[in-house]
Amino acid sequence: MLEIVHFVILYVISPEGELVRFYHEFTEPMTLWACGDFMEFERHLWAVYHDEINRWIMNNGSGYIIGHECVQDPSRME
Repeated sequence: MLEIVHFVILYVISPEGELVRFYHEFTEPMTLWACGDFMEFERHLWAVYHDEINRWIMNNGSGYIIGHECVQDPSRME
């Protein structure tokens, strides 16, 4: 889990049922493990969990989170 990643993709289902991807590029590369920790923290800022429907609903009304992916940029690998 020490692989370096450069950005994260947040997957959200819109109210219309479409898959939407939000990209967040890191200012500094981080490890895959740190990216997971980052998303755990950020998810609480971007969305609210609802027990009754078992979903993270985005604060901006764009839908609900279904997952994320921490990604390497091969062109930025040293």
